[in-house]
Amino acid sequence: MADFLAGCGGYAVVDGGLATELERHGQDLNDPLWSAKCLISFPQLVRRVHLDYLEAGANVIISASYQATIQGFEAKGLSIEEAETLIKRSVEIACEAREIYLQRCAKGYWDFLDSPKIDRHPVLVAASVGSYGAYLADGSEYSGNYGASVTLETLKEFHRRRLQILANSGADLIAFETIPNKLEAQAYVELLKEENIDIPAWFSFSSADGTNVVTGDPITECANIADSCSQVVAVGINCTPPRLIHGLILSIRKVTNKPVIIYPNSGETYNAETKQWEKTRGETEEDFVSYVGKWRNAGACLFGGCCRTTPNTIRAISRKPNMEVTSVVQLDQTKAKDEYPNLSLRPLQVSDVDDFMVWASDEKVTRFCAWEPYTNKEDGLNYIKNIVVPHPWLRAICIDDRPVGAISVSANSGNDKCRGELGYVLASKYWGKGIVTRAVKMVVDTIFVEWPHLERLGALVDVENVGSQRVLEKAGFQREGVLRKYFIKTRGETEEDFVSYVGKWRNAGACLYGGCCGLLLTPLELYQGDQPKFSYKKPSMEVTSVVQLDQTKAKDEFLNLSLRPLQVSDVDDFMVWASDEKVTRFCTWEPYTNKEDGLNYIKNKVVPHPWFRAICVDDRPVGAISVSANSGNDKCRGELGYVLASKYWGKGIVTRAVKMVVDTVFVEWPHLERLEALVDVENVGSQRVLEKAGFQREGVLRKYFIVKGRSRDMVMFSLLSTDYQS
Repeated sequence: MADFLAGCGGYAVVDGGLATELERHGQDLNDPLWSAKCLISFPQLVRRVHLDYLEAGANVIISASYQATIQGFEAKGLSIEEAETLIKRSVEIACEAREIYLQRCAKGYWDFLDSPKIDRHPVLVAASVGSYGAYLADGSEYSGNYGASVTLETLKEFHRRRLQILANSGADLIAFETIPNKLEAQAYVELLKEENIDIPAWFSFSSADGTNVVTGDPITECANIADSCSQVVAVGINCTPPRLIHGLILSIRKVTNKPVIIYPNSGETYNAETKQWEKTRGETEEDFVSYVGKWRNAGACLFGGCCRTTPNTIRAISRKPNMEVTSVVQLDQTKAKDEYPNLSLRPLQVSDVDDFMVWASDEKVTRFCAWEPYTNKEDGLNYIKNIVVPHPWLRAICIDDRPVGAISVSANSGNDKCRGELGYVLASKYWGKGIVTRAVKMVVDTIFVEWPHLERLGALVDVENVGSQRVLEKAGFQREGVLRKYFIKTRGETEEDFVSYVGKWRNAGACLYGGCCGLLLTPLELYQGDQPKFSYKKPSMEVTSVVQLDQTKAKDEFLNLSLRPLQVSDVDDFMVWASDEKVTRFCTWEPYTNKEDGLNYIKNKVVPHPWFRAICVDDRPVGAISVSANSGNDKCRGELGYVLASKYWGKGIVTRAVKMVVDTVFVEWPHLERLEALVDVENVGSQRVLEKAGFQREGVLRKYFIVKGRSRDMVMFSLLSTDYQS
């Protein structure tokens, strides 16, 4: 272990939550086998997750054998031979991932990254051994209370054959994880000696109070048992809240000089009854990473994450934990062009206003910006004071410490907090010299460390801004698609403002209306029966709140399909779909469990919503559909959402409802140019609905949205007002 740590620079990075990532990729692990279930159903995904952690900087990856036991596989109907093969296979999959990764590093597969140094470091595969309580799958791994009938001999016989298999599987070491009590630690020590296991091992315990393991046995006594075994090369803590770790390290160091390994959970609490992780007032992912330097100073030298941690956590930890992130990011001078060796990023200050005005007043620079050129210094000062200084992450791009541009990352919150948006601007004098590309790479090197909760850094670029597109491609960004009519760049009256005046003009006495320069009014093609006719929406007319489907187009089974406002009196029908787990699988909200919550949702969310309708059959709600509005530069687009009771799936109802919305919303909201919908990549049915309704698939937005605590890849669909008219 000492040689391994020396080769890693004095400390090593262990991977993060395997099951967490498997679930993020759509696997249902509510099963007694937990992550080991995927050894049967989806082994290639297990290998992919191992690779994700290696790419994130892990020096040690842990096999998917934590809950892989012969007894557990037998309970699923597998033979002993099949069970033993799967246990061995868990390590082989991890070894395959290591081999793929090292081959890619040797070939320079990730040359676009600034520092692909992992190929110069050893990578170890650890074979995971979960506790007896993990096999029971009843939460007792978090209490260690196995009952009086479970003795030392019981535990030894339970673990013996699995340990033999893993010791001969090709693993570099054995990881005895989440040990809840002294008894099981003693069983492991005796097994290692009895079976003459010739590969090293680590022992990691779990704690709920920062002093003892979960049964109440003192951590010092448990660590002393581990220290007594020559095969044990590291002792530590896993699956424990980060806030408890520092004191546990100090206690362990009192009884052993062996390396200390630390890989806590996210700070959330596992509920054994519901089999769910529950949010507490524990640490955020950002807080988690901020502790690592303190843990190293306390004596730990292997760091990683357990349940609910992600490759982003590991990526942040893989940066040297004793290094502080400075507010000034300096470009590696060996990579800088000779012309501009002193390129750096630092906060933009009020005293920089003259340099700011150089690019902020240049029409060439602001051509693709949402703002117009600044014409006086006072406006520039106000912008720096009111927008730049309070901004969570905005830096000046400097040459010899003099600003020549700016770069920023805008944060999101709620279900969007996994992603940030990159923006940048550069004085035209410095275009074409690779400065922004280098600045973007510097941001990437920094932002995922400073904001470890961030999983996606996105950038929106005008289709005509080819130079900026090249910048992002050179910096390693992936082009995901073209989002049509996605953003407004304008000042002064918008088309929405223009149209909103029309009713007032009519009340004042006007009776003919039109537009002059810069305004396009297009007739709406409306259908009656099979014959199209052209008409304009009369500004004094209100669109009815009930949209009736053209009966000549409706399926006979659901002839009377309509959209109308969802009312409080519809709560019983609402609860039919809102309480159904199948329906809410891809929704951001959990199933409703009581009628009172349903009533509150309708009163507080549905009724004030600008455009929310019940999908009705014979005037009885069987689902809902909505269009959410945007404002500012985003007001040209609205977002479509819908839900349908599972009883009515596969009957074309939502497709027809979407078409009815399209027929209505572009009339009711004439400022709307784009109707978009985000769909989970695994929600194939909903994707088909949109395609049948005439929406265009624009691309897959990776790690774009958080659904039930996990970031998801989303497919973007859109329909433009011009698509509808054509």
